[in-house]
Amino acid sequence: MKINRYLFLLPVILMFFINVNAQTVSSSDLQFAQEKLNERGEVFFSFKCNDKNLLSQLTRIVSIDKLDNTRIYAYANSDEFEQFLSYQIPFTPVYDYYNTPKALTMATDAGQMVNWDRYPTHAVYEEIMQNFVTNYPTLCQLDTIGYSVNGWPILNLTISDNIGTDED
Repeated sequence: MKINRYLFLLPVILMFFINVNAQTVSSSDLQFAQEKLNERGEVFFSFKCNDKNLLSQLTRIVSIDKLDNTRIYAYANSDEFEQFLSYQIPFTPVYDYYNTPKALTMATDAGQMVNWDRYPTHAVYEEIMQNFVTNYPTLCQLDTIGYSVNGWPILNLTISDNIGTDED
């Protein structure tokens, strides 16, 4: 009789440990996430969630970037990540996001800025601003309102249907 009781308890205990093990996050993942929070102020990670009610709660805590079937990709700052961890949901940092170098593509003329997928040089920025004035002279007025510490002009483009009138 005692043996039967132990045989019954053994699978229950094993199920408990398997479930606890499946719910844990590796310490290296947690350490990596904490490092990124310290370095960048946010962490990008993924987790699985099949529960729509739980996912609805999580959308109020973290910034969801993408849903890929049941895998969710999200950003969180330190406070948000701490709240997320309280749900004890296993997560994985998106290592590729941090390991892939990000190249800045600079625009060398205003034509390359059509899709807004490049960063303008200061000369291109000035060209874009001047193009507004050239193309819409009755709607735009360009002023230099100061200079940066590096000597670059700080431009102000006023857009109005009453460009010659001082409006509040």
